[in-house]
This record gives sequence, structure tokens and C-alpha cells, in this order.
Amino acid sequence: VYRGPDLWIGMQADYQTVRGEVREVALPDGSRVALDSDSAIALAYSAGERKVRLLSGAAYFVVAPLGGPESRPFRVEAENGVTQALGTEFSVARTGQGVDVSVHQHSVRVTLERGERSLVVAQRQAAHYRNGQLQLTRQTAGDDAWRRGWLVIDRQPLTQALAQLNRYRETRIVAINPELRSRTVSGVFALNKLDDGVGAIRQELSARQLNLPGITLLY
Repeated sequence: VYRGPDLWIGMQADYQTVRGEVREVALPDGSRVALDSDSAIALAYSAGERKVRLLSGAAYFVVAPLGGPESRPFRVEAENGVTQALGTEFSVARTGQGVDVSVHQHSVRVTLERGERSLVVAQRQAAHYRNGQLQLTRQTAGDDAWRRGWLVIDRQPLTQALAQLNRYRETRIVAINPELRSRTVSGVFALNKLDDGVGAIRQELSARQLNLPGITLLY
């Protein structure tokens, strides 16, 4: 039961990364996609569109542009929204708080399911959608830092920060103190030295750490 969601994603995925792995793949049309840790995509290319379904995690897309023999729009579907490329480079991430879209070159159009809401997101802008709500947000340095081997945490509650750390670690970290979980943390951590990041967070919050088989507790 615990492994069920991961197994279902694996059955659907055309490309998938394991925990701690970051990988770039080439798509059939010449586009490229970098997959963050524990991420998966499924391709649904047809005569009318180039569609990619983001099943989990985050992906950075470098889209082969329209022109010549290629006339199909490039779209990324995640949860209840679709992001259509109007340029070349953007990232889409599924989080526990919805979907984040960040534009790194040119622009995209984000449309919610059934087309009830749509907006154009320009270069250096970002958007967030969840539960039928779509809004422009602030692009941050952490939107694609994972491609360069970094994890950026910017004034986030500890529970959210640990959720990001857990995407890259085999050993899960859990804060068991309710007061501790509500504390805010910031930091820039190397993905290949996340144990140092955990130690820095623990020291910043003056927390204690208990290492158990398969889990690390902060309290």
C-alpha cells in the first residue's frame, strides 16, 4: 500500500528519476527536459500536439521551436492545468501546495482545466495554481537551482523545508515538535552534501537530532 502510488507512476512514466538523481533526456521532437529528483513524465505526442504529462516532481523544458516541419504546439499537463510554450525555456513543478510554473526564456500560457482561467507568464515571471485558483507569483532563485546541484530554501516553514530535503534523501527527516515545525528557515544547500544542510538547520533552530534506521527525528 505504501509503495502503491510510486508503482502506479512508474507504470505510466516514459522517463523517471529515482530519489537523489537529476537527469536530462532528449524528446522525439528535439526538445530537451531535465528531470529533478524523484520525478516522472509521460509523453502523449500526436499529429496535433506535443503533450508531456508531469506525473511527479519537477522538470525544466528547453522546447524545440515551431517552424519548418514542426507546427505542433508544445504543452505540459500537470494536475488540473496545462502550460503551453510560447517560447523555449520554462520549468513546471508539482508540490504538495499545487503546481508552480517558472519562465526562464520568452513566455508561456497557463490554462486551467476546462479553460475557466488563463494567463500569459512572461520571462522572469512565475505562476502558481491549485484548486481552480491561478495567479502570478515571484520567480525565485530556487526554481531551477536543482539543475546546478543546489537546493534553495527561502523563508519557509520547517515542514515545507524538510519536504524539499526529503525529495533528495533516502533517510526521511521528520520534525516531531509542533512548535519546531512552525519555525521559518532559509539556506542554500549542496545536493551532494545534504547532511551538512540538515546540521545547519538543526543548529539554526537549536534543535536536537535523533538518527534511527530509515528516519531522522528533529525535536
